Amino acid sequence: MKPIYLLLFLLMSYCSSVVEDPKTPEDKQKQLSGEGKCGNAPNNMVCVPEKSISIAGATKTVSTFYIDKYEITNASYQECVKEKGCKPNTKINSKDFESMRGLNQPAIPLTYSMAHDFCKWSGKRLPTEAEWQSAYEFSEPKKEITCASANVGNCNPVTKDVGSYSSAGMYDLQGNAPEWVNEWVGNCKNGNCSDTSCEQVCIKTSICSGRFPCEKLNTMLVKGGGFYTPIDSAKPESRLAVNVDGEKEKIGARCVSSSSYLTNAPGWMISNPPKAPKELPGKLSEKEVSMLHNLEAYDTLDKPFCSKPYTSPIECRDPVSYVKTNEARSYLFAPYIKNLRGGYVGVAADSNYTFIAHAKSEFVWLMDFDFVIINLHKMIRAYVLESPTPNDFAEKFNPRNKQASLEILRRYYPNSPDLGVMERNQIRFNESLYGHYKSLLTKVANEPEFGWLRNKEAYDYIRHLYQMNRISIHGGDLTKNKTLFSIGESAKRLGVKIRILYPSNAEEFWKFGDGFRKSILNLPFDEGSVVIRTIHEYPWHVTDRKGGASGFWHHVIHGAKNYQKKLLLPDYNTIDQFKNDRIFPTEMQDLSTIDLPSSIPFKIE
Repeated sequence: MKPIYLLLFLLMSYCSSVVEDPKTPEDKQKQLSGEGKCGNAPNNMVCVPEKSISIAGATKTVSTFYIDKYEITNASYQECVKEKGCKPNTKINSKDFESMRGLNQPAIPLTYSMAHDFCKWSGKRLPTEAEWQSAYEFSEPKKEITCASANVGNCNPVTKDVGSYSSAGMYDLQGNAPEWVNEWVGNCKNGNCSDTSCEQVCIKTSICSGRFPCEKLNTMLVKGGGFYTPIDSAKPESRLAVNVDGEKEKIGARCVSSSSYLTNAPGWMISNPPKAPKELPGKLSEKEVSMLHNLEAYDTLDKPFCSKPYTSPIECRDPVSYVKTNEARSYLFAPYIKNLRGGYVGVAADSNYTFIAHAKSEFVWLMDFDFVIINLHKMIRAYVLESPTPNDFAEKFNPRNKQASLEILRRYYPNSPDLGVMERNQIRFNESLYGHYKSLLTKVANEPEFGWLRNKEAYDYIRHLYQMNRISIHGGDLTKNKTLFSIGESAKRLGVKIRILYPSNAEEFWKFGDGFRKSILNLPFDEGSVVIRTIHEYPWHVTDRKGGASGFWHHVIHGAKNYQKKLLLPDYNTIDQFKNDRIFPTEMQDLSTIDLPSSIPFKIE
């Protein structure tokens, strides 16, 4: 069986658009990875083009990737520690490593978790074994160079050389120390693997998909033989299984990326914010209106209520209708979504409108599995169209205006089978929603312009989108495979890239089933697309950072293309399994990013 781990490098690059209807997961992985041709390599990295290699008795095709020319150095590791991306390397202070403390010398000894954290912080990852082998073979005939002629200081104090150097500009992978690779392994001697071709170590396929940590195994693979192996006796095929937290071996590491667009902080939109559009979105044609509002298929919304509130597992739905958001710090998303434009897909109630207005989204699909929320959006549509100002809108929920508001609903939806639900919403929730919407008219100190009712320009934008018929409202269940999948089809027919997906905190309640994966993979994301989500605070908040988390939610900005690629891996099946892939671009305890590109190959304008 083809090792799942060796597919990771196919999944981590950034590419253009999602191509429809792949025949196999492997086809999908290739489509998401693009052409696989070498581009402009990031600083101090070299591109290794696609090639077939022989490893562990099998032929593997290794897709194009980029690898660091040099090992992680003490200087770069210290920078990671300074920015709180890495834990201090305290072992370097022992007498055993007295000669290896130079800033430009390789950082050793690194545990697997230390190497993993460094590569994540730098916007990269650890290589698979196949990538390590491919890079070694690609390095071409090598020549020995001395410390005096080297342009870096990672010099072997024993032999007075830095290993070997390739014409590709990359130091030989055997140059200084064994290096971690991203393969979980078991010990063949204990009967955990029948593959005797790998001698004392065997790769465990389909275990954790290379993610860290792995609940099933605690042993990772090291490549490259002994410390300071002489050049003439280097054995690139050598393997060593080491506990992820073992510190006895003098192990180093280097990082790789499947794309020239790295995922280190800050996100691309922070360092290079997209400009606001010069014009408002125009009127759609009848055909475009039909494609936006009429989906090919809809989920059957037949889940029973759960016996307890405040939970929504896959077999039932929360009996509580969240007509008011409880995500009080959603302004933390503001700089990451501003002017992203394109398409927007979101669940839940009116917080969507704040995100849509801030992003200047141009095509909108709102969905939910709660009939109350679906019909609340229909009510909001009617009241927005009837209200020139935010205050006028809020007054539609004033209990004193109940009859006038009911007449608006009857005028807008005279033949709708859901009119009764809307009328009951108005009667049941008008007092609560009136207080909620009135509170949203007041500016807040943290982000005074972030809010669709506190910012007249934002409100006007939402009203314009409704006037242009650019906001569609649908019943749908994220755990099923019709509504969200059909939204992807609708967006592709319209030629729209989905720039924002907002699932609120829904993903934390269930494992990612086939329907959810299929639907997410069908959304036409590009490199500028993000998933913005909230997650319950424990264990996502970081306790050793400043900017004290003031509440219930941790806020995550996830690179959407990379989210798709990870969902192709069988062991990324809950949101918590992404927790160790994240980095912290600020001092905040309750904000992190996951696989968010630090640059993209185009401008949003």
